Amino acid sequence: MYDAYGLEVLDQSECLELLRQNKVGRFVFVDRLLLAVHPVAYVFDQGSIVFQTNGGAKLDAATKHDLAAFEVDYIDPDLGWGWTVTLSGHAEPVTDSYEVARLHERLPEPWTNSGRVDVIRMHGEIIQGRRKKPDQVDPSHLMPDNSGQAVHGDSPDRRHQAEGEHAKTQGSAPIQS
Repeated sequence: MYDAYGLEVLDQSECLELLRQNKVGRFVFVDRLLLAVHPVAYVFDQGSIVFQTNGGAKLDAATKHDLAAFEVDYIDPDLGWGWTVTLSGHAEPVTDSYEVARLHERLPEPWTNSGRVDVIRMHGEIIQGRRKKPDQVDPSHLMPDNSGQAVHGDSPDRRHQAEGEHAKTQGSAPIQS
């Protein structure tokens, strides 16, 4: 299925797989009445995003159970193909000591280290994903190689590599565990 702009709409299972495969995303939340976007290193655990923080605005938003979003993507900077997955829902601090200890074994270090480490769980209620495949790239981005053949980017093997690298991911639907 494709959206009105010709991008492939990813199904829920593809979106969840992309969330499982990646380790860094963007946590979107409200901070002092404005939207804030912070990169975080995360794990996908039991159908939710989990990351560490050192207190601050992310913890404040999670403590209030505010609406939040999480986004992860890959865009090839040379060819323009890629994918994006967005999770919308609520965040909350993880306070159960057993759960915190279990998660600490899996979690990457937070980006900053102030000594204090809080664990945040982002529950997704809606998941959406889109993908632009290598074959959807605008032909005007093709450059001739020495043989006169059109190729993508800086290498004749680039398109083949791009096709092999892109993961499959449809729709906007509530997340099912």
